[in-house]
Amino acid sequence: MHDVIFLVGAPGAGKTTALRMIALPSDVQTPDTEVRWTLSGPRALIGHYEDKILDGGDRVARHANLLCLEYWRRNILTNPRITATFLDGEMYLWSRILDSMLAGGREFVRHDEKNYLPGGRYHKTLTQIVNRDPERFPEPEGLSGGPLPEVRVSCIYLYVSPEVSLERRRAREASAEEGATINSDRHMRVAASKQRNFAQRFKDAETPFFMEEGDNPMNYLELNVEDMTPDEVVAAIEAYLDDLGC
Repeated sequence: MHDVIFLVGAPGAGKTTALRMIALPSDVQTPDTEVRWTLSGPRALIGHYEDKILDGGDRVARHANLLCLEYWRRNILTNPRITATFLDGEMYLWSRILDSMLAGGREFVRHDEKNYLPGGRYHKTLTQIVNRDPERFPEPEGLSGGPLPEVRVSCIYLYVSPEVSLERRRAREASAEEGATINSDRHMRVAASKQRNFAQRFKDAETPFFMEEGDNPMNYLELNVEDMTPDEVVAAIEAYLDDLGC
């Protein structure tokens, strides 16, 4: 069993802070600008963590997210030492990605799409992933592949009120490095809505009336983190992982 956990929440909810605490110190970070993964103990986390405002999944380009998942399927999912994968960032809220995960993580890139066809932006990278180019994507020392495991998908939703989200964003903007990109309030409201709607799919699946006996709903945890410290948030996430057995 391999657990895939989507960590979602409004901007300012503390997703990146929590995942940074889980990721660092890391064992391995893929040495690539497009395919970005961090491995820390038995966990894989999308993106790189370097203690920047944008870390994790937010540092992956729009269509490189699918490349990252193709790399994951071939090099991380098959590794018996890695038992859980964290996905965060807007680029991982696509229904297409969730549906692929629910299908066992079998396919992400559609080879007839222009980005991956010969001459497309990511064709070379996809070819190097599929053919396991050891120069660009060396296998991390001590990691070996195995058969594809069963994939179990969960969602952890970190909730804060819009007022707290705005207050935290303002504090982050005030401490941002000169030249850092700061998104507009409208963009942040749209992002918060996307995160909430994505989490709702899991929440609604907890007790769906149409489920038949023996079916398993998607796993879901909602945390109101307004009055929680980062350490407390991470402790709650770790307790949830313990309950999952990963």
